[in-house]
Amino acid sequence: MSNHLQRPSTNRPTQRSSTVTTTTTTTTLPAIAPSLIRSKSTIHLPLYRRILYPHDDPSSIIPKIVIGEGDEIDLINERLHHLIALALRGYVLSWYSRFTPNRALPSSINKSIIHPILSPILTSIYDNPDQLIYFILVDLPVIINIHLRTYYHCIFTLKSGSPLPLPLSSSSSSSSWREKNGDHCNLEDIYHNHLPLLSVSYNIEQVGYENGCECGYGLSPIYLSALSTCLLSNYVGNQPDVERLMSREILSKSILGSIGRKLIQNWFWYSIILKLLGEPNSHSTSSSSITATSTSTSSSNQLYTKEGDDKYQSIDQLIMKWSTRLISIFVKIWGGIISLIAIYSASKDYGPKYGRCYEPILLLTKEILGVDGRNGLYRRNWPARMIWGMTEMIVSLSGGVLDRILPHLIHTVLLTPETSLKLIDLVEKILFPDGYPGPSPPDPTRTEVVDLKIRAEKRIDEIIPSFIKYMYFSEDGGGGGTKLVLDAIVDKGCNSHLVAMILTSLVGTVIPDLVVEQTDYIETNTTVDTKVEDDFIDLGET
Repeated sequence: MSNHLQRPSTNRPTQRSSTVTTTTTTTTLPAIAPSLIRSKSTIHLPLYRRILYPHDDPSSIIPKIVIGEGDEIDLINERLHHLIALALRGYVLSWYSRFTPNRALPSSINKSIIHPILSPILTSIYDNPDQLIYFILVDLPVIINIHLRTYYHCIFTLKSGSPLPLPLSSSSSSSSWREKNGDHCNLEDIYHNHLPLLSVSYNIEQVGYENGCECGYGLSPIYLSALSTCLLSNYVGNQPDVERLMSREILSKSILGSIGRKLIQNWFWYSIILKLLGEPNSHSTSSSSITATSTSTSSSNQLYTKEGDDKYQSIDQLIMKWSTRLISIFVKIWGGIISLIAIYSASKDYGPKYGRCYEPILLLTKEILGVDGRNGLYRRNWPARMIWGMTEMIVSLSGGVLDRILPHLIHTVLLTPETSLKLIDLVEKILFPDGYPGPSPPDPTRTEVVDLKIRAEKRIDEIIPSFIKYMYFSEDGGGGGTKLVLDAIVDKGCNSHLVAMILTSLVGTVIPDLVVEQTDYIETNTTVDTKVEDDFIDLGET
């Protein structure tokens, strides 16, 4: 009995010692905990770690897209990785997950296609921004000016009732469209006849309805495939045939095709305008009253009020008021001259390449304001033309100063890390307005597109000075209201030509190796023509 009672007491110290040993052993477990936690869940990691680098160690350094030093460059690389992860998750995993649960495709696309192409391009722009400065100053205004002039000319041709030519495209889809519509040509057909581009074609897959007419023109799939092939051969190198074809299809259709389909939509540009300029004020006028008639009425009311106020003022008060206004105007002019001298002193001579670089911007501004009546759509306002002639004379006299100031301002104001971050934020908000990295949201309905356009028109009407609205956009002066500013981006078929021109020029700017020089092009054509002539001579002799 006593032995039986003593047995538990002899075992208690053993149990306590075992408990102590287990607690001591558990304190040594956290040394191997990180691998166990990582193997179970990666939800604590950033999105780009989970999508682009799912099998890498969380503490490893990810490759940079923009190669450079500094905290700002690191932040830009992080935001770029996040944007790429959002795009791949929204545009690739949305359909790829239906076939297989394996999510390794976005990582493969990033490592084999996106990063090898994007990294050298952005690094080259970061190291040598001069090429992008010339594109912004010269190429881009010229392209937009060509688009505006062609668009207004096509509108005039459509309204004049002159015989309209058939579309130039000879594809089977275009032939079926002609059989369905006969000899009828809409705006985009006339535009394509005036400005035929190899990078634009009539695509039956992109047919939609806009303003009651079919819109079938878009970026050519053949052009995007050829561009993808050149990019892959230039940056990725030799690949097996199957892998090369898959990479080309992914780059041309999933990436470039998806981006191009958004860029040609009018609602996409309305959204960009509202993101950049902000939403209109709630007390602004309705879209039907966004004309210069309301502008002239408000200005006349202001003038009547001023005359009523001046009627009860003495001569001393009037002299004091106008003296104060003149002094304030003189102070503003003096401050502007001082700022101009400071910017000119800080700038450098960019060489003869930027000589008279202000002319494309001047011509674009002239076309936007409609100084020449927008190719016959509206009558010319001669007071407005006189004011514009004086403006051109002043700008021409100060051309030497502008040739140094304009490239300097673009280099120091636009091409900065802060602007790059804002641009990345803008793209994220437009592609994923809800902030959820899921499938891309559906396109807006017609009602939503009309609402976006009205809001954009209101905002533009608010920021344009009243003097410019009265002089260049008033119906009394021959204009059609500030809503004309957005008319050139309404039609999707016309927008496809604008996007194609910008894309071609941008690719030739940032990747000059893909551009065929004019001398090589002339020599090639001369060789081909000589060979053809020899063949004809041989045929004649036989």
